[in-house]
Amino acid sequence: MKKTIIILLALGALTACVKENEWGDYDGKGIFYASVDGGNEVFELFPGRSKTFDLRARAYTDEGGGVSDQVLSINFKAEPDSAALYNTVHKTDYELCPASCYQFVKNDVMMARFGTASATAKIRLQAIGLDPDKVYVLPLSINSIDGTDNWERHTSSVSYIIFKVKYIPPEAGMGTKDDPYYLRTPEDLKNMYDMMDDDGKVYFRLMNDIDMSSIKAWLPLNFAQPYTRQVDFDGGGHTISNFYCDSPNYASFFGVLNGVCYDVNFTNAFIDVETGSACAILGAYCGTGGDITGEARNVHVQGKVICTGGVNGIGGLFGRLHGKVVNCSANCEVQGKNKYVGGLFGYDSGKSDVWDCWTAGSVKGAQSVGGIAGGLIKVQTNLHNCYSTSKVSGN
Repeated sequence: MKKTIIILLALGALTACVKENEWGDYDGKGIFYASVDGGNEVFELFPGRSKTFDLRARAYTDEGGGVSDQVLSINFKAEPDSAALYNTVHKTDYELCPASCYQFVKNDVMMARFGTASATAKIRLQAIGLDPDKVYVLPLSINSIDGTDNWERHTSSVSYIIFKVKYIPPEAGMGTKDDPYYLRTPEDLKNMYDMMDDDGKVYFRLMNDIDMSSIKAWLPLNFAQPYTRQVDFDGGGHTISNFYCDSPNYASFFGVLNGVCYDVNFTNAFIDVETGSACAILGAYCGTGGDITGEARNVHVQGKVICTGGVNGIGGLFGRLHGKVVNCSANCEVQGKNKYVGGLFGYDSGKSDVWDCWTAGSVKGAQSVGGIAGGLIKVQTNLHNCYSTSKVSGN
């Protein structure tokens, strides 16, 4: 029987327990240590998937410590010998992470004059060839600091990524076109965020209707630059009910839809925000242009989108459109405080095509308000065979 594996990761550093008197007598040196962002959070990775972590150099600045009056250039390294130190301190027997499973994506960063934290380096961990019966540790430390020779690392300057492998049921899928992740419960939907990848398309298939009443804090699936989390979401003709989102960043199900969503219904959805970014039920943006394109086919949403922030681009299906929408509908109450408020989408931000769509409900905004769209500000956008019965209020 095929087995699917996930990797659970915990982040931590011995520096978390450093006390002031452990730094010793200060002799003019800047004292630095490595720090992985994320504290003790636990992350999940599936076979062949990757996770990128932020890494910084930090300076000790209490009495006895110091920072440089010069701009510093810093890079990092893995420190294999510190795996034994971790095991000694924590009374564990973890294996050293194989070099084939990690890669520094960005490893040259700057620290400003008198700074206490560097810019962010990035290291990617990938689930390749790992033993599911072992726990692994990846020690990370500062490799060099250029710009001064008057510095030192503290003896507890190493930060660690800890991870282990755990089986999950085989019906969970692999996230590929031929074997997508199967979604059956509200928790499955919530876990989509950690299943998505910054470097490739991930496939999902909804297997039944799901009531999301239990999910109170939805994090849009692709809300942070550079918006490269690509998705293929097959709704299978099923319905997601009682979806709620009040996220301050691109409040919606997807955030930025980079990829395609099709054959799904949303009923009694509620977007309730005071935000400075576009918002809607399915996606705040449908694509952004360039390599990030979005497409919705046979998607039907019903509910409310209420935005009290001064943002342009609020809609039932999408806030801003730069993609393709085919055979979709929005039966929604849409309210915006500013302009470009539309029943289907707020406005277009590039070349778009909208075919065979309709809206109902009500749309209210300050100006540039419409049953289909609040405004078409790009002349390349094409509307074909669309209609609206929405009640429209505004200029």
